[in-house]
Amino acid sequence: AGAVDVSLGATLGISGTYQGEAGSTLDTSGGSITTLNNAALLIAGSTLSAEGSTSKVAVKGTTENYGTVKVASQALIDLAAAVTNRGSGSLQATGAGSALTLDAGVDNAGAVDVSLGATLGISGTYQGEAGSTLDTSGGSITTLNNAALLIAGSTLSAEGSTSKLVVKGTTENYGTVEVASQALIDLAAAVTNRGGGSLQATGVGSALTLDAGVDNIGAVDASLGATLGISGTYRGEFGATLDTSGGSTTTLNNALLLITDSTLSAEGSGSSVLVKGTANSYGTIEAASQASIELAAAVINRGSGSLQATGTGSALKLDAGLYNLGTVDASSGAHLDVFGADTDLGTMTSESGSQITLHGSTTGSGQLTANNGSMILQGATSGQATASIANSGKIEFGSSTDSHVVFGSGGGGLVVDSTSGFSGDVAGFASGDSLQFNDILAAGATLGYTANGSNTGGTLQITDAQHHVFDLNIVGASYSTANFNPTQDVNHHLVVQFA
Repeated sequence: AGAVDVSLGATLGISGTYQGEAGSTLDTSGGSITTLNNAALLIAGSTLSAEGSTSKVAVKGTTENYGTVKVASQALIDLAAAVTNRGSGSLQATGAGSALTLDAGVDNAGAVDVSLGATLGISGTYQGEAGSTLDTSGGSITTLNNAALLIAGSTLSAEGSTSKLVVKGTTENYGTVEVASQALIDLAAAVTNRGGGSLQATGVGSALTLDAGVDNIGAVDASLGATLGISGTYRGEFGATLDTSGGSTTTLNNALLLITDSTLSAEGSGSSVLVKGTANSYGTIEAASQASIELAAAVINRGSGSLQATGTGSALKLDAGLYNLGTVDASSGAHLDVFGADTDLGTMTSESGSQITLHGSTTGSGQLTANNGSMILQGATSGQATASIANSGKIEFGSSTDSHVVFGSGGGGLVVDSTSGFSGDVAGFASGDSLQFNDILAAGATLGYTANGSNTGGTLQITDAQHHVFDLNIVGASYSTANFNPTQDVNHHLVVQFA
């Protein structure tokens, strides 16, 4: 209940239990060595400490701590058996050259702090109870050599330039893992982020790396310029989120699997997500507010899946094709690009000043819509898709197509780059609509319309100056030649407007 001091190179050996009462101290300094051969019990308000180069305290038995264990000034404290750090307990390592080692794990309900360049090493499982903290700061290094289990309400954190925390075993997280202020946290083995769990990287220079994938049921956030790197599969379960914001960068080096109602998102200028592996999504992938998402390998967008780009300056890019059974949407001035082959059995919509460009071939009977937006299909299109145009929208076919083009209200434009490859039809052509043919010059071109027997459509025949003839099938309404007014664009291509 009083003071025990070991100084100036002396040694202290204690066999049997050491019990430190409230207000008591056991201090080892000046190169001295203290060995507790059996258990240690520290009551709230008691202190076990070591400071000074080559000073050392070793506890060979179990440690139950309601008080303070503190190592400083290049000393070493080694807790060789299991450690229980109670709610009032504090384990502290502070200062360059100071080291705290826990050889058989710790059940932490209190606070563990590593600061000012100290090191903490834990072998055996680290279990963080509700309300507990393990914090690494000031250029310190913490290494958890085995598994980590964080209960809801517990926190594992690192902050400060050159501060580093490494978990070599599996991580099961119901609490919070947070890296900030240019620190690094590396989770080297498989990670399970439970429903209440949060993995956070915040601030320029801060980095969170997951080396063996993650099964995410909770929230993963990279913000304010931080970086997040995930190797191994990222699996987003029902309700899970992975969000990148504030100019942060997220890289998924392997495959992505999003279950229904899970979300992968990026927002904010300079924010970016790169998925290098295949993406299989039943959930939502969304780029917004000037952010970008790039999916570098093949993408399957399932029936419940949604690919979204929203807002001017936002971009969603698919580098290796798309198999779409769900919805693809670009809105409010965003850009969405698909390179490689596109199989479209779902819906694809460009609206509110946005642009979707399909750079490869497109196959399927899906719904293509340009509603006050534009859609460019550069490759061949097959499968008799329905292409709807409304409210000043525009769809351009750069190669052959058999699509059914339907004009809705509000006017719109159909652009055909290759009339020889156009085998589809056009419905709903009305006031405010236009047909542009980029391989026909307006000069010398003539138009003629022939109605079908029921006068519910017919054929618009276009003959150019070289006497090449193109027949366009018009369906769904009664027209005459007078309804088709030939004009031209700035490049002198033939444009036919409704009259």
